Amino acid sequence: LVLHSGGDSKRAPQFSACGKLFARVPRALPDGRATTLFDEFCVSTAVVPGRVSSGMLVMSGDVLLLFNALQIDLEGSEAACISIKAPAETGTHHGVFVPDEEGGVKEFLHKQPVEALRARGAVNPRGMVDIDTGAVWLGEEKLDALYRLVDTDEGFARYVNSLVRLSFYGDFVYPMAAASTLESYLEQAPEGVMSDALCECRRVIWEKLGGTKLGLVRLSPAEFIHFGTTREWRKLMLEGEETFGALGWRRHICAFGAEENCAAVTALIERGAVCAPGCALEETRLGPHARLGEGCVVSGADFDGELRVSTSTGSISVSDLKPNRLALEATTGSIRLSNLNVAESIDTESSTGSVYMTNVASAEIARRGSTGSAKLTDVSANALNARVTTGSIALDAVDAQSLTLRATTGSISGTLAGRMADYTIRSSVSTGSNSLPEALDGGARTLNADTTTGSIRLSFADAK
Repeated sequence: LVLHSGGDSKRAPQFSACGKLFARVPRALPDGRATTLFDEFCVSTAVVPGRVSSGMLVMSGDVLLLFNALQIDLEGSEAACISIKAPAETGTHHGVFVPDEEGGVKEFLHKQPVEALRARGAVNPRGMVDIDTGAVWLGEEKLDALYRLVDTDEGFARYVNSLVRLSFYGDFVYPMAAASTLESYLEQAPEGVMSDALCECRRVIWEKLGGTKLGLVRLSPAEFIHFGTTREWRKLMLEGEETFGALGWRRHICAFGAEENCAAVTALIERGAVCAPGCALEETRLGPHARLGEGCVVSGADFDGELRVSTSTGSISVSDLKPNRLALEATTGSIRLSNLNVAESIDTESSTGSVYMTNVASAEIARRGSTGSAKLTDVSANALNARVTTGSIALDAVDAQSLTLRATTGSISGTLAGRMADYTIRSSVSTGSNSLPEALDGGARTLNADTTTGSIRLSFADAK
């Protein structure tokens, strides 16, 4: 049994590290732990070895098949694809098999509109199609023929390299369909780039697999559940109990403190935390100060209203959030913040990178850094503290009650809200020019600005 990961999880990034094969399923194992797709595969395929001869069964790690394994009978089969029946409209979002007159696979159609499915003979009189579940059986003879292509170091290097990049479904399953030809096979879009090396490998594979009778095993009754995207996973967590409750699916598995209008798997929501309707949580703790908006997906988080991110060699980008507190540290990269409303404080620190803020609001904002500039646009705060050692500070439409700006070897420039008379000012420049008075009293706002080897060029939005 070979279970692949189900892809790179680009559309379900919470599973990108472990693969969608280990995505949580809202059902409990006998010991109370939440199950995963991998666990479900192990359970559902446990009896398959007794119903097949020697060979290999490949299954897709992002599809949960609910079926009775006793329906599978592959004894003596050279190769076969496993399908389920689904409405033609469902088939427009998945791969579909076109059956031949002998009950095998004639050709493959991928995400075709209903009209195209009907025209190619994929839709039966009841309006149903054979969905490609990603499960493929290869018998011993075909498996041995493929293995002999790579059983030496020379053969392995020929078929496994960056120029060839063979695809299991496109390069090994496609040539076995009854309607496939060598010419159409060679023209199939590759995983990487088309090359002479790939075409030569495909010609050899065609000799091994071309003309093979590819059977079509239809599972019925059965259910096909795709874990392709974060949106699909969230919907399954929230609505799965209504459809698959008889199979033990529940909205809450190993979850404490969760409301009925949210889904939670292995999660703790502490008293005081707010979780708006439609949220889905896994492997997560929400502390008493945490606030989640409607429809959030949270995975692998220990969150108490503060978002804390640090990186040694990369950059940090945060946008469109409303946490209570934000703490960011980038050693050699930049920090970019946009469209943020942070209730209490934003604390950024970068040793050799710059900090950029656009449309950001918070009670307190602090920027500390050794080498790098700070550029703040449309920023508002009660207190703003920006300090850089080697770099400049640039402000545009900054509105703060209290500002402390220090650039040791760089300039301080830009536009501040209000009038100069609104501020109590203290400024200092050692070797550059200064557009501010060194001292000005009387204003409700405070502005402290100083630089050693740079200039201060600050103006005010209301020049009157």
